[in-house]
Amino acid sequence: MLKTIIERYNDGYTVFTGVYLKRANLEGINLSGALFDDANFSGSNLQNANLVGTLFNGANLENANLKKVDLSSGELEGANLTGAILKGAKLIETYAVNANLRFADLSNTDLSFAGLDDANLEGANLSRAKLYHTNLENANLRFADLSNANLGLAVLDGANLEGANLSGANLTNTDLSNANLKNVNFKNTNLKYAVFDGAKFNLNDLAEAKNVKHIKNIENLNINLDLN
Repeated sequence: MLKTIIERYNDGYTVFTGVYLKRANLEGINLSGALFDDANFSGSNLQNANLVGTLFNGANLENANLKKVDLSSGELEGANLTGAILKGAKLIETYAVNANLRFADLSNTDLSFAGLDDANLEGANLSRAKLYHTNLENANLRFADLSNANLGLAVLDGANLEGANLSGANLTNTDLSNANLKNVNFKNTNLKYAVFDGAKFNLNDLAEAKNVKHIKNIENLNINLDLN
């Protein structure tokens, strides 16, 4: 199957909907611009692959090795990436709405300008990730590790970050409106010009955060503070 796909791709064929490549070794392969919607890549090795503009909508990539892949401008809508390793990967402007990334390793990954609306990132490792201008509206980030991540200008309106680790993260101009921020670790988090309108959080959790006084509309937030 794999040999056939490579040969057909090299011949200019790019549509491989629903193919079965479970536990396949695709390290370093070039499949840029191909369509793998609803395909099965669970447990496969795609490390260092060139997947720029590749489509994996609805695909199964559970526990796949995607370390250092370039999936910029690709699509992962509704894809299953539970437990996948994407450490150091490039997902710039990648469309991953409603993707399942529970417990995935996204440390040092570049997700700038990506679309992760409604994505499930519960327990995911996003430490030192670049999430600049990323859309995480209504995303599930419960207990996710976002330590030292860059979330400048990111949109997390309605996101659930309960118990998440945001220590050392940059949240400059980040939109946290209506987000659940209960028991979040804000130690050394830069909150300059962040938006907390309608967010649920404990006042004490902001004690060790940076630039709290520069949170937008902070003078009007007292009615939203959960002091219980």
